[in-house]
Amino acid sequence: MSDMSQSGGREAPPAFLSGPPLASIGPLPPDLHRAFNAAIYLAGSARSMRTLLSMGPPVSPAMVDGIIRVVDTVRSVRNACNAAIKAVTNDLAATRNGPARFGEIIEPNAHEAAITLSREVLRNIWNAADALAYSNCFLDPSARMDSSLIRERFDAICEHFQTCALPDSAEMIAEIQIEAAKAAQAHRGAQYDDRRRDGAVPPDKFRWEDVEAEDLSSPQWKLLDALCENGLLRDAVPIPDLLKRVYGSTGKMPGDPRRAIEQLRRRTQEILDGANIRLIIDVKNQSYRLIPIKHNA
Repeated sequence: MSDMSQSGGREAPPAFLSGPPLASIGPLPPDLHRAFNAAIYLAGSARSMRTLLSMGPPVSPAMVDGIIRVVDTVRSVRNACNAAIKAVTNDLAATRNGPARFGEIIEPNAHEAAITLSREVLRNIWNAADALAYSNCFLDPSARMDSSLIRERFDAICEHFQTCALPDSAEMIAEIQIEAAKAAQAHRGAQYDDRRRDGAVPPDKFRWEDVEAEDLSSPQWKLLDALCENGLLRDAVPIPDLLKRVYGSTGKMPGDPRRAIEQLRRRTQEILDGANIRLIIDVKNQSYRLIPIKHNA
């Protein structure tokens, strides 16, 4: 198989993705934590390979073996690392005012730039080791670069890396840390806003004054969502408008729509009462509305 992908099905995510942070950072949500460790690993291992290969010969056999181990490890975990980063790419890109630029690497965010840097380091290793064999990997899906070539062609690879224009990952790692911190802050803000917002909360909750009703049916949730929008109780909603909101097109209407909406109102009111939400679904002049129940003095 081409060196661009892994063989043998989907590998289990490496343990380090969910382990302790690989660089200094505060608490992160699990998905951002995995993406952070993935990016730090890819950027850090790329920096290690680039630094060691730029030193050039003579080097000890142990150092060559160490470089080969890093290459083999990166190849075995990169799909999982890439997936962890791609899962939160929107959250990461939203923290920036523009693309992440590191030399010729331009990506939506620094985490994705780490993917590109890691890929470019490996590409340069294989091109320097055997450019023809590497090009065959793109033509033959069964072809795969043999890491033993690194030992055989070590001097040529080192010579290539002494003039190779790849960015150092120190600045990239710093931007990865900043992105993760900003994304985590935005995540905490969204959670706070969600906790505080009154009204229908997808997919099956209704909240009022910090009290929640849970496990609403879809029609019950739609009814309450129609009567309370953006945390504000609406003025009276005419029954025809309410039917459209709850049941959609006329083809989905129950046989007796007005009877169905009244039964839905009663069942929904029972749930509000059971959750101690102090609202009444009032019916007046062929319209529905939510009315707060005044607290006893």
